Amino acid sequence: SAILIVIAFYVRLKISETAVFASETANANADEPCSNAAPLLAVLRWQRRKIVLAAGSVLGGFGFVYLASTYLTSYAQTHLGYSRNFVLIVGVLGGLTSIVFVWLTASLCDRFGRRRVMLTVWAVALPWSLVVMPLIDSGFPALFAAAVLSLYATAAAGFGPVGALMPELFATRYRYTGTALAFNLAGIVGGAVPPLIAGTLLACCGSWAIGLMLMTLVAASLVCTYLLPETVGTILARR
Repeated sequence: SAILIVIAFYVRLKISETAVFASETANANADEPCSNAAPLLAVLRWQRRKIVLAAGSVLGGFGFVYLASTYLTSYAQTHLGYSRNFVLIVGVLGGLTSIVFVWLTASLCDRFGRRRVMLTVWAVALPWSLVVMPLIDSGFPALFAAAVLSLYATAAAGFGPVGALMPELFATRYRYTGTALAFNLAGIVGGAVPPLIAGTLLACCGSWAIGLMLMTLVAASLVCTYLLPETVGTILARR
């Protein structure tokens, strides 16, 4: 981790600010709304609705990937009796699957639009959420692996357009602040909460309740994505 931090720091030092941000900073006007305000305060004042919707649009993705990478890793060993090596191999394959699906939907969103691609992903994921746990509990290693890989693939497919969508939602002066706030808020709600409550849901209601939880997160992502504007082709300068 320390080595990666050093590499990331070096790369960041070699990257210049974007032309849009540099131009905005140079031409900032005192009479522009919130031109002198802290970015966090400005984005919360002027675009808080978009923060909520942007965060909601990826709740399903965070729920899927963190359930697969944390809770199911333990569940597969303690409840299903799979070996640690098998579970870890499935996790590695899940990571490789994610690379493919992120690239796929990131490419498609430039052609068909960020919103349309994400809506398609969440529409497919909605019913699939209820199928995943029965497959995992089937007792067949191949079905378990397929279900876990599908969670990674779906999450990655939902994340693919996000790198373009979120920055395009916010004004230049606080674009990164808005993007970071929305994405990390989604990570806390969609990524941290489901693994924490999955065990309780399993104990009180059975594994079907975990599927229902996933379905709820995906439904929230579907609604939030629908309420967001399409941003493909957006001119970022002077926003």
